[in-house]
Amino acid sequence: MESLGRSSTSRCECEYASLAVESTAGTDAYEQDFSMAQLANNLHNGNSSSVADETGTLFHSAGGSIQACDRVAEQLLGYSTQQLVEMTIADFMGRMICPNGSAIAPDDFPAIVALQSGQPCRNVLGFQKPTGERVWICFNATPLFQSNASTPDAVVTTFSPVANAASLLPITDRPVIDRSEQRFRQLADSLPHIVFAARPDGSITYVNRFAQEYTGLGDELLNQGWAECIYPDDRDRALATWMQAVHSGEAYEMECRFRKADGTYRWLLSRGLPVRDGDGQIVEWVGGCVDIDDRKQAEQALQASEERYRAFVQQSSEGIWCFEVAPISIDYPEDEQIQHFYQHGYLFECNQVMAQMYGVCAPEDLIGVRLADLLVPSDPRNLEYLRAFIRSNYRLVDAESYELDQQGNPKIFVNNLIGIIEDGKLVRAWGSQRDITDRKQAEAALQQSEERYRYLVETIPQLVWTANANGVLIDINQRWSDFTGLTLAQAQTEGWEAIVHPDDIATLNHKWEVAQQEGYYRAEGRIRRADGAYCWHLHEAIPLREQGEVVKWFGTATDIEAQKQLEQQRQALLEREQAAREQAETANRIKDEFLAVLSHELRSPLNPILGWSKLLQQGKLDATKTANALAAIERNAQLQSQLISDLLDISRILRGKLNLEAMPVDLGAVILAALETVHLAIEAKSVQIQTTLPPTVVTVNGDAGRLQQIVWNLLSNAVKFTPSGGQITVELQQLDYFAQIRVIDTGKGISPHFLPHVFEYFRQEDSSTTRKFGGLGLGLAIARQIVEMHGGQISAENRGEGQGAIFTVQLPLAPASSRSPSSASTSTATDDLTGIRILVVDDETDSREFVAFALEQAGAIVTAAASGAEALHQIDRSPLDLIVSDVGMPDMNGYVLLQQVRESKLAKQVPAIAVTAYAGEFDRQQAIAAGFQKHISKPVDPEVLIEVVRSLIQ
Repeated sequence: MESLGRSSTSRCECEYASLAVESTAGTDAYEQDFSMAQLANNLHNGNSSSVADETGTLFHSAGGSIQACDRVAEQLLGYSTQQLVEMTIADFMGRMICPNGSAIAPDDFPAIVALQSGQPCRNVLGFQKPTGERVWICFNATPLFQSNASTPDAVVTTFSPVANAASLLPITDRPVIDRSEQRFRQLADSLPHIVFAARPDGSITYVNRFAQEYTGLGDELLNQGWAECIYPDDRDRALATWMQAVHSGEAYEMECRFRKADGTYRWLLSRGLPVRDGDGQIVEWVGGCVDIDDRKQAEQALQASEERYRAFVQQSSEGIWCFEVAPISIDYPEDEQIQHFYQHGYLFECNQVMAQMYGVCAPEDLIGVRLADLLVPSDPRNLEYLRAFIRSNYRLVDAESYELDQQGNPKIFVNNLIGIIEDGKLVRAWGSQRDITDRKQAEAALQQSEERYRYLVETIPQLVWTANANGVLIDINQRWSDFTGLTLAQAQTEGWEAIVHPDDIATLNHKWEVAQQEGYYRAEGRIRRADGAYCWHLHEAIPLREQGEVVKWFGTATDIEAQKQLEQQRQALLEREQAAREQAETANRIKDEFLAVLSHELRSPLNPILGWSKLLQQGKLDATKTANALAAIERNAQLQSQLISDLLDISRILRGKLNLEAMPVDLGAVILAALETVHLAIEAKSVQIQTTLPPTVVTVNGDAGRLQQIVWNLLSNAVKFTPSGGQITVELQQLDYFAQIRVIDTGKGISPHFLPHVFEYFRQEDSSTTRKFGGLGLGLAIARQIVEMHGGQISAENRGEGQGAIFTVQLPLAPASSRSPSSASTSTATDDLTGIRILVVDDETDSREFVAFALEQAGAIVTAAASGAEALHQIDRSPLDLIVSDVGMPDMNGYVLLQQVRESKLAKQVPAIAVTAYAGEFDRQQAIAAGFQKHISKPVDPEVLIEVVRSLIQ
């Protein structure tokens, strides 16, 4: 059995122990705290981190009994944990034998030896398993200590099977194992460093387990193989140092870089000692190598840091200094410390820049100068500077000091400093400083300039601003803020576009881009006032440059709102004048065109009327020609009458005097009546009429006469533009809530450019002297107005060039409760006025004789009067049944005549009819108000006159 604690060590062991202690300096001690309960628990649960696949572990208490074991121990020994724990140490040892077959003594069991000696112990013993099988096991016992304990409190025994006991016996003729060598190797393998042994000639004979793991090599390290692991640049030096030690027989120490298993090189500290026999002869070398790479890197970093520091101090653009001070407690009052600084503080170190700041050539000329000779004690700002240094725990950043250079010139420095405290006392201060004297003087001058500038910008009437090179606001005057209602922060956040009128942003942006090239900004634009209103301003700005580069823009905004309003008023006045002139010119042109057309349209019917009248007076026409002549005269007279009616209707519409007599109206009857009116024109052009009417009555609320006028206008228009042999379709439909009339023709159609104007007054697609179709261009305009007065709408669409047009009228249906339609009359009056006594009053002979003749033809007894006075005379002479009177007469008009008639006894109740050329709605209402029962406009249709007379008499 081998026990390092019980056997006396050889000289080699002592030498190596000394080397190992030196090599492990700074590492953890071998002894360490441990938890028995935790260790026992780990072993019991198989969690021991020290157990290999074929290595069992036993945990012994201070008395030697087994407290725990792992699963491998159970397998190797054949007993369960419970059985092993219940065994006494004597029972456990009773199952063992020594390699020579004898029973073991307590000194043979490694755990007992380790507990007694406090040293690790190893031995090979035989153990008898419960099955009777004997196994040979190598036991290794390691004592465990609590902190600061001198005796072990427990032992951990690791063990593994060996092939047989003979494998552990010494070489031939060596009956006992070389325990010294075993102890040496056991100690060497336990260290976390490289350990080696060599012959006297320097050939390596042994390396420990750590060396093999560190390099990843085994026997390759023996003899001179270790040299291959040394960094090439260090190899020759390392070999020379080793061989010099071998030749001199003296211990050595060297540093070199050594290759690890991963191929990296690390610095090692290698030490070697010679082992001598009793005669002083070297019998062996032992040594070790400790990894010092981290230390070397730290030393190199420190060296580099020192070099950088020196380079920084010498090359820095700032003054670097160190003031030494006689140590003073930091607990002293501030004023005492400050007084001490001034009396016992002096410059200990500085760089060249620092020396130049104080007007000397070299740092040596400044070192040793007292603080009081540099930092002016009488300046209260310096007292505050030192107080701030103390109050900030002796650390100060960007603090200003007011000093004197060696020529007595005032200087201003900005300092960064830190005090060094040792044992509660301030001993020195390190710091840096920059000379800001020129900057401070410039700032003072700038401040004066800024004050003058601020006074200027706050007194001028403009809005003043400054912006950086990119146009971002950096300053505004109070007038700018008051006008916009924004602070500088708000303006910077929202941007200048927030106050510019949206319509002006593009212009101002473009002007700004131009200004970047031209170096001057000028633009007009509206900016928003605080109350939300926009006002015109003239914006001007110039760039401020430094070294040729624009650094900011200085600009103003001048209020030009009043000027702009005058310009706008002038412009508006000019535009109104131009528009009025254009309107007048257009109106004059339209008027001229209208008058030309009107003259043409009025004169054209007069030509056949006058011509045929002359021929009839000559009496040379036969019966056929006479009938043709009379038909032509009637046709053209009706045409003139319709022209006059259209003009009067337009006049009423434009003055808002066109009234409707609304009642339920059957639209089918209205269409038939309108067709009856134009049937002669239709027949004359051989145009086919196709009428589509619903089987039920379609009723609307409206004026039957005006509705018939709408249809008649559309039909007349269709007949006019439809060529001979063409077709006109009239449709009536009752839709959901309205009635729809469509007039479709196969004429020339409506050109696209004229279609939007087809319902405008006095508009004709062709108003030239070469036009094919006559008319004043009023019919469709009148139709549109009447339709809209009925709450409906009218539209036109083109079917295509030469394919005709479609006119659509939509009218709201009458409520179901009021649908009792009255039809448009298509019947003619009968000539049954026999015996009716009628007085006809008119100052125009032709008109008076025409009316009298028409009434006489119907059987009436007619008395004619040429004036109002004559009419009153006739009334007094004979009784009357009816009065038919003109209104516009000289001396006494029709209104005055009727007033006097109503005052007489004989004709007070006699009905009266006003027959006049005053055909307006107002004229009709005025006639009714004056006492007339009916109003008939000239020219008078005999049939209409007779029908009206009959209605009054009946």
